[in-house]
Amino acid sequence: MAQQICLWRMAARRALKAVLVDLSGTLHVEDSAVPGAQEALKRLRGAPVTVRFVTNTTKECKRDLLERLTKLGFDIAENEIFTSLTAARNLLEQKQVRPLLLVDDKALPDFTGIATHDPNAVVVGLAPEHFNYEMMNKAFRLILDGAPLIAIHKARYFKKKNGLALGPGPFVTGLEYATGTEATVVGKPEKTFFLEALRGTDCAPEEAVMIGDDCRDDVGGAQNAGMRGILVRTGKYVMDRSCRETVVHQSCPGYDSPHAPDRAQVGSEPRASSRLLQMPAVPAVQSTQGLLGDPERIVTEQLVWGLIQQVDFLSCGLAACQAGDCD
Repeated sequence: MAQQICLWRMAARRALKAVLVDLSGTLHVEDSAVPGAQEALKRLRGAPVTVRFVTNTTKECKRDLLERLTKLGFDIAENEIFTSLTAARNLLEQKQVRPLLLVDDKALPDFTGIATHDPNAVVVGLAPEHFNYEMMNKAFRLILDGAPLIAIHKARYFKKKNGLALGPGPFVTGLEYATGTEATVVGKPEKTFFLEALRGTDCAPEEAVMIGDDCRDDVGGAQNAGMRGILVRTGKYVMDRSCRETVVHQSCPGYDSPHAPDRAQVGSEPRASSRLLQMPAVPAVQSTQGLLGDPERIVTEQLVWGLIQQVDFLSCGLAACQAGDCD
């Protein structure tokens, strides 16, 4: 009977083939790694899944980001990283426009070769040094004259060591309000961003999972693209009370408490795979409107370490079920 249940569940879902991992707030916060994240990544590398790293960061170019991650002890290749800056550049090349780039100077290398003279488009990322009246007014006038407004992303805030800080979202929204236009958004949580990140993985959205600290941009965006989403209790989650109050989780035995047994101990037990297969493929966090969830019952892990173990044991559980060990 148990084996029939397992086979039914396997037929109702696709095998996990790819894992998308957010960077800032999930693996690191500025120049500090999330405790246990390096070891978690090593474990994930040992699982039979493709790993990609996706980020909305516009504070630095991909080269500098990779250098930062390498110094923190993460084994990541440049071609494994997909950024919202890359997505923005792709769109600019597609539209063949000359942008006014409201981005941090450290992000400019990712736009090398893009013509910016006599701008006829406005691109907004995180640019604290450029968010002044003169530059915002210049962008305002360009948009009034017909220039498209392109938002690299519209995050309301992000996590810094000393607390939360304003993201580009409020500035994009201000330009939208003042000009009566709607921005084209290229980063998370846009569906096209997630689909582009999966390109080359030979993986359908339902075969992928997204891990991040933002319930709207990471989890909600991934779910809208057809993926599963996992929310970690690091980064902006720590202070994002308003988001946590609008998140509920699917019933998932064994994952409904932050005090659940250690996953390594559970995974080492003989019948752990059959217990796991009686749960959803990956614990899903679902954003809802008008529903208040108990923060203590959000399906998350304290650290990305524990979260990656869930993915690791999922792979083990599927293999065990295929071998018939589902009693």
